[in-house]
Amino acid sequence: MAASTIAATLLPVSPAKATPASGGPVSPTISYCATGRIAVTATSVNIRVAPEVDAPTLTQGQNGYQYDCIGYTLGDRYTACGVSNGNGWLVIPFGRPVSYYGYAVQACFRDVS
Repeated sequence: MAASTIAATLLPVSPAKATPASGGPVSPTISYCATGRIAVTATSVNIRVAPEVDAPTLTQGQNGYQYDCIGYTLGDRYTACGVSNGNGWLVIPFGRPVSYYGYAVQACFRDVS
């Protein structure tokens, strides 16, 4: 997958914030990850502030890196890791307690047991 670059002229964008509700953060998910843990299968993959192909990058996961995963949501269409016209984006929590979420293309990860 080719790495996307962000133009320096873009305004800074904050990642999705966790919002307390009923004692815990509100998850921006549609469906949950099977095992709650995922690993990068691509050489590298961008984890972004929103489920959009040109959203600013929070970090970049390298092959084999593992992350917690609370679910997935639908977002921009992408072609990556052998998938064309995909739109599933994984929701990755950051911080303990969760303070924000990152989003990565679902096609470039696998579940970890």
